[in-house]
Amino acid sequence: MAAIRRAAYRARQLALALLAGVLPAELPDLSTYLSAGQLDCFRRMCRADQRHCLAVWRTLQEEGVRDEALLQAALLHDVGKAVAGLSMAHRVIHVLLEANAPRLLGLLARDDPKSWGYRFYLYQRHAQWGADLAQQVGALPFAVELIRWHDDVDAANLGPELAWRLRALRDADEAN
Repeated sequence: MAAIRRAAYRARQLALALLAGVLPAELPDLSTYLSAGQLDCFRRMCRADQRHCLAVWRTLQEEGVRDEALLQAALLHDVGKAVAGLSMAHRVIHVLLEANAPRLLGLLARDDPKSWGYRFYLYQRHAQWGADLAQQVGALPFAVELIRWHDDVDAANLGPELAWRLRALRDADEAN
């Protein structure tokens, strides 16, 4: 049953990504949470990632979250994917392999730009690159760390101030 729910979630996520769009009216609110440089980073993401990050941000707001660092991280948590230049095909294959054949994904992901698996390697590093980019454009320290750890399943011992924010970000990310 869990496998069916996960597959349905991923199918919905793919459909939303393919149909993604961001209305100009949605962006002015972002200046409350993002500086001009951070907003430029947000705009560098593909439409699907912008749509996803906006959905994560809105989910947190609807839950009553007012923590500035957490909301900033929600808007920028996937900015590293823009740095990596990942295609939709690589993203879909990565997600499918991660869910169904993680060992194969590990074998394919290669730190060799000439390798077909190089894009999978890039995908696996997007959180670190996103954190580095967020730091460069002056994101709040907790936001930078949330971006860095948002996909790391082994993000233990981060301290209570970061841990509750990370759990909230991950929950909202998984819901969208």
